Parts: sequence; C-alpha cells; structure tokens
Amino acid sequence: MQARTFAKGESVIHTGKPEWGPGDIVSAEGQLHEGKPCQRLTIRFARAGLKTISTAFAELKPAAKPELKQQWRELFGK
Repeated sequence: MQARTFAKGESVIHTGKPEWGPGDIVSAEGQLHEGKPCQRLTIRFARAGLKTISTAFAELKPAAKPELKQQWRELFGK
C-alpha cells in the first residue's frame, strides 16, 4: 500500500479513520512486509492520541494546508 515515504514532522490524515483528525509523525522507520518495503509510523492524532501504524495496512495522505489543519483543531478543540 505504501506509495511514498513519510518523515518525522510531517502531518498526515489516515484515510480510513478521518475522524482521528490530522496527525503529526513523531517517528518513522523502514520495514518489510511480505518482502515489500513499508514504514512503521508513530503518529500523534488530534482526536485519537498516539498510534503506531504500518503503511502496509493503513493508507495515509498528507494533511491539508497548515491553515486548514489549524481550523480543524479550532473547530474540534484539539
């Protein structure tokens, strides 16, 4: 499922869990799943807290522009 590599500090949205809100990557490490490269990411989501996920299973996309991310946090209080 991994289409790109993510780095610490990037903001992302988990497409399968949009209710978690935007998340900031706090750690990223490369891994293999069934012989294919992927990443194990620890992400602090606005509404779900700290989660560790694999890009082999979770689809992530870059979070919207920073000003939209801030608007989301203001609306939902985080």
